[in-house]
Amino acid sequence: MEDYSGTRLYVGNLLYTAQPRDIEEMFHDNGFSITNLDMSIDPFSGRNPSYCFVDFATPGEASRAMSLLNGLKLSGRAVKIKPGVPKKPIGEVPKPRIKSYGAAGHLEKWSSGHLDDGIFEKITTSQLLFVLMLLKAEIASSDSNSYRPTFDRWTREDAADHWQKPLSKGTRLWVGGLPRIEPQSATDFEMQKLFEGFKLAAISKIVSPRPPEKSGAGNQYYLFVDMATPEDADAAARTLNGIDSPWGGRLNVAPARGNEDRKVMREQFGVQRGKEREINGPWRRRD
Repeated sequence: MEDYSGTRLYVGNLLYTAQPRDIEEMFHDNGFSITNLDMSIDPFSGRNPSYCFVDFATPGEASRAMSLLNGLKLSGRAVKIKPGVPKKPIGEVPKPRIKSYGAAGHLEKWSSGHLDDGIFEKITTSQLLFVLMLLKAEIASSDSNSYRPTFDRWTREDAADHWQKPLSKGTRLWVGGLPRIEPQSATDFEMQKLFEGFKLAAISKIVSPRPPEKSGAGNQYYLFVDMATPEDADAAARTLNGIDSPWGGRLNVAPARGNEDRKVMREQFGVQRGKEREINGPWRRRD
């Protein structure tokens, strides 16, 4: 892995709509030349997470830029600039943190790589078969010790334009009945195992239920999955919808539809409450 010590800066407090060219112009217009810019763009919203990373040729140049530009306003908002962190190794398999609700709490340890004593006495036959399928995928990934994101938000140049296309193509699925999975790379990895055998195009962030989950109500988190083709979307929905989930309860998989889901827009777009209608082309589960 390359050593970015002292030459990488974190640039935060950005507008969600800021694009890489805006950051590049900010540094260029103030007399600085950057060697690299890393910004994650969510393919389901076309927006950044409010921060990015930039690299300089020397630690001295990075330090000077941080001193002079920290607090500079970009599109009316003061940016926060501080030392960045090295890039994570590419291909490292993420370690999930999974919080299940209801009767499936015993599967939480398995998701972190540890089987609970007596687990096979607690789950149904269909759950067991599904666990074995996921375990097979986990062993395969462990053997190769590699992970590749379904949609690399840091390198794909089409992320900002991706999010509306799957709706018109009929390739976006709503997936419900999920536990809380963190971080995003782990969510992506778990969905890759869940949809093994189907061609995936992108996986959204996981969304918390509304109203918030109640004790004993089961797993109520959900997300959206973009498939490569309408045929893959149809086949995945028919195969996975209604099956017993390894996290407890039943898995719900259905075509997404173009409509308003204010919860998704607030959590994924950073839209303020009451401003959801200003976003064009949101989506939700198709009833």
